[in-house]
Amino acid sequence: AKAPALPTLLLVIWELGVLAAFSLFAVRQLRFVRAVGRLTPLTGQPAVLRGEHVEAGPLVLGWLRPRIVVPADFADRFEGEARALVLAHEDVHLRRGDARINGLAVALQCLCWFNPLVHLAARTLRIDQEIACDAAVIDRHPHARRLYAETLLGSVLGGAHAPLGCHWPATGPHPLKERLIMLNTASVTPLRRKAGLALVALVASTAAGAVWAANPAAPSVEPAVITRPIWTEKPTIEDLVRYYPPEAKSAKVDGRAAIACTVAADGGLYDCTVIGETPAEYRFGDAALQMSRHFRMRPLSADGVPTAGAKVRIPIAFATAK
Repeated sequence: AKAPALPTLLLVIWELGVLAAFSLFAVRQLRFVRAVGRLTPLTGQPAVLRGEHVEAGPLVLGWLRPRIVVPADFADRFEGEARALVLAHEDVHLRRGDARINGLAVALQCLCWFNPLVHLAARTLRIDQEIACDAAVIDRHPHARRLYAETLLGSVLGGAHAPLGCHWPATGPHPLKERLIMLNTASVTPLRRKAGLALVALVASTAAGAVWAANPAAPSVEPAVITRPIWTEKPTIEDLVRYYPPEAKSAKVDGRAAIACTVAADGGLYDCTVIGETPAEYRFGDAALQMSRHFRMRPLSADGVPTAGAKVRIPIAFATAK
């Protein structure tokens, strides 16, 4: 029998890994849910569910319909303001959608089971979620910083956790230590925040000015003006008669016009504009613009100046036969 190709073999290994990772997460979630036991509404707070055992919670459990779950002894272990702080922490998880984000993280862990950085990122994500919730609670209750830290220390540090959930606190002593250190950091007042933003803006504008000063804009170079062109083609008398303004021809009025044009590489003219005409009411300038297509000059002027890209001014006199 022919051995499977390497891409096919790798695909099969990846699929088996995804299935194994999904099964592992599913088993852990199922074990945790069974360990929580039957959930009943907390007395006085029906939106909060209480587990049968003391090891379950506080946490947000679930993905499609995440709910706050507290341990069986929640009412005895957390009293007064400490209880409000714990529930406020879990409420931040709910409002921010952290449980659904963790569900997406688990899906990525299954798909990228072979990449250790994905699993490390998922763990870091959960710790950062907890620290962010801590900060939100302290912002609302700045006077309760010490009580909140003591409540954090008094929480259960269980070894098991639910893949689809948000734990309080994060499992392990190191994340807990980090959270306590963050709690000792004074929050930034609005005045200090504004002052910091102003300082950043000042530094940024100063740096931008220094960069601009170090790299001044290149001076604009005016195109050369051809004063002694050598024409290889010019309008004929027939062209002059053809483009002569009809009103001026009927009134037998002579006129003048001057145009300014840019010289193309082939000696032709483009970007022509009228810079003067008289008498203005007979539109001699428009006639001169039409005649510009019949001009062509050599690549070098009589002075030896390259003509491509240079400017040239052309006066044209219009006269009727008397």
